[in-house]
Amino acid sequence: MAQVFLENQIRDIPELIHYTVASAGIHAREGQESSPEVQTVMQKKGLSLKNHHAQLLTQAIIDHSAAIICATSAHKEFLKKNFANLPKVCISFSEFGGDVPDPYAGSLEIYGKIADAIEQKLIPIIEFLRKELDDY
Repeated sequence: MAQVFLENQIRDIPELIHYTVASAGIHAREGQESSPEVQTVMQKKGLSLKNHHAQLLTQAIIDHSAAIICATSAHKEFLKKNFANLPKVCISFSEFGGDVPDPYAGSLEIYGKIADAIEQKLIPIIEFLRKELDDY
């Protein structure tokens, strides 16, 4: 969800439009499609995850990243311990008002609440990225 929200929100921001946004998980099931619940939530917001497939975070992905946004502070700590050469900008949602838990296998209501939380937290994150990524 965060990938689609971020792509949608930066598409008109000159400083960020040239970045490619990708989603990767530390425990993702490679190639898994989005759940029907998350697809429904996104459709209600006018967005689509129809062609989204999960991918596992790898060192190669990290090496090509200008920034990494983690859902939780625990994810960020995991990255610090298990991967080399993290980008200068490696942040978590917790730094912008609290972790965003993984709604995996949750109800439609839970996915909706998480989607709303992601949307709200991306507003200050985007402002942060505008300032921090101006050198790239």
